[in-house]
Amino acid sequence: MQFFKIKFSDDNKKVVHLISYLQNIIQHIMGLKLKLLALLFIIIGLVAISCTKNSKSNNSGTEEWTTYTTKQGLSSNEIFALAIDKQGALWIGTEYGITKYDGNTFQKFQQSSSGLIYHSVHSIAVDSDNNKWFGTSEGVSKFDGTTWLSYTTDFGLVDNYINSIAVDGYGNIWFATPEGVSRFDGLNWKIFVKQGDSILVNNRVKTIGVDSSNNLWLGTEFGISKFDGNHWTSYIQTDNSLNYILSIACQSTNIWFGTLAGVEKLIIRAGIRIIMKMDWHTTKYMP
Repeated sequence: MQFFKIKFSDDNKKVVHLISYLQNIIQHIMGLKLKLLALLFIIIGLVAISCTKNSKSNNSGTEEWTTYTTKQGLSSNEIFALAIDKQGALWIGTEYGITKYDGNTFQKFQQSSSGLIYHSVHSIAVDSDNNKWFGTSEGVSKFDGTTWLSYTTDFGLVDNYINSIAVDGYGNIWFATPEGVSRFDGLNWKIFVKQGDSILVNNRVKTIGVDSSNNLWLGTEFGISKFDGNHWTSYIQTDNSLNYILSIACQSTNIWFGTLAGVEKLIIRAGIRIIMKMDWHTTKYMP
C-alpha cells in the first residue's frame, strides 16, 4: 500500500491529494476483503469435500448392510432366533420354520418337510457335538445334521413352550419355560421349579445364560436366579420393571441383563457383587 505525504500549498491541491489518499486506502481495504472472502470460500469447499469423502467412506468402506428376506430364501421374514454352528453356518428360527445359511445358499427346514416338531421357532442353541436344538411352543427338536428327534412333556420337559435354550460346560442342555426349567444330560431329564423361597425365584423363566465359571443365570418375570451346580441364589430389585428379565449376556466378570426398564450390569469382582442400573441406549440409524 502506498501512502502520500500531503503538502497543502493551496485548497485545490489539498482536496486532490486527500481524495487520492482515500482512494488508495479504500482499494487496499477492498483487496483485503476480497482475499478474505476467497480464502473463506476455499476453506468451506475443502470442509465440504472432506465431509463428503468421510461420509462415503463410512457407508461404503467400513460398513455394508445387506437385507435377507423370503425373496433370498428365508422361511419367513419374522425372525425370532439366530445361532451359528461349528462350521460357521447361520441357523435362523422363524415363524414358519428354520433356515440354514452357509454364506452362499439358503436351506429351509419346515414342519411339513422335516422332523421339526412345530413351525414357530423361538430359540436355538448349538451343543459341543454340533447338534442344533430348536425351541418351539410345542416342544423341542434336535437335529444332528441327519436325524431329527423331538421332546415334549411326555419325555421330561416341564412345559412345551420353550423361551430359551442354553448349553453349559458339562454338556447339559437347559430349557427355560413358563413353568420352570428342564435340564437334559443326553440321557436323563431333571426339572427345577420354585419351592417356597428356594430354587427358582419364579417359574416364568424367559432367558438363560451361562458364565465363564459355568454358573447358570436364569432371568424370570420376577427376578433373577443363579445356580452354581449346588446352590441357588436369588436377586430381586425393588423396581418391578427391573425384575422382568428378557435377555442375558455373560462376560468373565460382568453379567448383563436386559429388562423392561433398561440394562443392568452385575459386576463380579473378588466375591463382591455390585448391581448397576443402566437405562441409556445408543441408536445408530441405518442408511
